[in-house]
Amino acid sequence: DAGRSGSINHYLLEVSYDKTWLTGYVLPQSTTTNGWYQLPCTKVGCDFTTCLDTLIALADPDVDFSGYSKVIVVYPNYPCYAYAINFIVETDEGHVDLRFAFITNGSQGLYPSASVAIHEFGHQLGLGHANAWDCGSRSVDDICNSIPYGDIFDVMGNPYYKGHFNLLHKERLGWLSPNDIAVFPVGVLSAVFTIGPLEVVGAFPRGVTVALPLPSLSVYSVEYRTPVGYDEIYSLQSYTKHVFDGALIHMETSPQATETQLIDATPTSDDALLDFGDPVLRTGEFIEDEQNGITIGTVCLTDEFLRVCMAWGDALDCMHALYDVDTDGDVDLLDWATFQNTFGVSSVQRFDVNCDQLIDLID
Repeated sequence: DAGRSGSINHYLLEVSYDKTWLTGYVLPQSTTTNGWYQLPCTKVGCDFTTCLDTLIALADPDVDFSGYSKVIVVYPNYPCYAYAINFIVETDEGHVDLRFAFITNGSQGLYPSASVAIHEFGHQLGLGHANAWDCGSRSVDDICNSIPYGDIFDVMGNPYYKGHFNLLHKERLGWLSPNDIAVFPVGVLSAVFTIGPLEVVGAFPRGVTVALPLPSLSVYSVEYRTPVGYDEIYSLQSYTKHVFDGALIHMETSPQATETQLIDATPTSDDALLDFGDPVLRTGEFIEDEQNGITIGTVCLTDEFLRVCMAWGDALDCMHALYDVDTDGDVDLLDWATFQNTFGVSSVQRFDVNCDQLIDLID
């Protein structure tokens, strides 16, 4: 039901900007006992293959599987976790390559069933998980660990929250045109990008990406969230409400990677996984990837857009853009002296407190 808030169709239409929706055929019909196919699925071993073979045998007389690419199997009381898998199945129409999603009603009471269905359907679309990138006390380091399902700001991570897919996932699904994504190229020393909220179509790109040069081949993305539509849920929880306070940064470890990694711009702000409830890069803050020689910083933020700086090398140009001023627009002389001593410069420009015009900051 595309018009019913909370349905899979309603979700897909919103997060894809009306580019993706579900059409299909629901089985079984009322002639089947109790309205369900009876499958011999048990908790022992969670044997999806046995369940699937029986399902195909029961449903084959009712449906031409060659006309479909995806099948969602819903259980009222399934003893195993939700699961997505590709199978080549034998049907009356011959061998058919199908992507299956097994969805339990409520997923053992852990997560809302619609969120789990969207998560598994994301796998059917070709997405991997949204993980968290744990580098200890740093945002980015040479040795980091990927925490499975650790990104709570993407339904492909922890499916308890039914928020939007992140920028890299939306790009992979073809929901963003070239005009929707700004690109920071290798060879340009630094640049300031203005991006709009990820959730809506507006005057600005939905985010910015940068592909790191050899030998890394990782891809960074920067996006900006607002409490709109399905992302409003984050404003209702103290643990997640700070996601709207700055830039949200993700990474793919290679252009072929289907999983994304959430970068924590405020490492050690809390314990373990709770640390990733507050990952955003706030105004005046920056992270440095020293191994790949790139700096990302949030210049300023409004209700309508965010300005982000990217710089190669020693990050001097980003430091210019991020230099702090008081709320009245005057330079904080103590900070200015520190800035001079650190970078050996005597003048700089930055955006004013309204994130609108560039002003000169002169000693």
